[in-house]
Amino acid sequence: MSTYTEPTDLLLMEPAHLASHLRAVVENSILTLAPGYDEASASKPPANGGWSAKQVVGHLIDSAGNNIQRTVRLSIDPELRMPGYEEAEWVAVQGYQDRPWAELLSHLVRDDRSLSEGLIVCLPYRQFLAWRDCNHRRAAS
Repeated sequence: MSTYTEPTDLLLMEPAHLASHLRAVVENSILTLAPGYDEASASKPPANGGWSAKQVVGHLIDSAGNNIQRTVRLSIDPELRMPGYEEAEWVAVQGYQDRPWAELLSHLVRDDRSLSEGLIVCLPYRQFLAWRDCNHRRAAS
C-alpha cells in the first residue's frame, strides 16, 4: 500500500514549516490529480462503489474547514471540545457531486491556504498562552 507523503512527526515541525509542507502537499496533489479528470470523469464514482473524485475533493474541503476551526478553537480554549464530523452526510448535504470540478479544486486550494496561514498564526499564539499560564502559576506560588 502506497502512502501520499513521507512519514513526518508533525509535532516537531515549526508552524511555518508545517504550513508550507501542507500547502506543497495539496498543491502538488492537485497538479497531479486535475489533469487526469474532466468534468464527466470527476463525476463518475468507481465501479466498486465509493465516492467520485468530486466527492473526495469535497471531503477534503470539509476537512480543511474543520481543521481551521480546530486550530482556532485550540488556540483560544485550553480544553479540547470539538464537534463531530459525519463525513458522508456532509459530502451529501453540500452537493459536491453536482458542483463544477474546477470550482471544487479552486475551493480546496483556497481553504488549504487559509488553514496553513491559520497554523502560522494560531500555533504560536497557543504556545504563548501556555507560556503565559505557566508564568502566572509560578508568580502565584
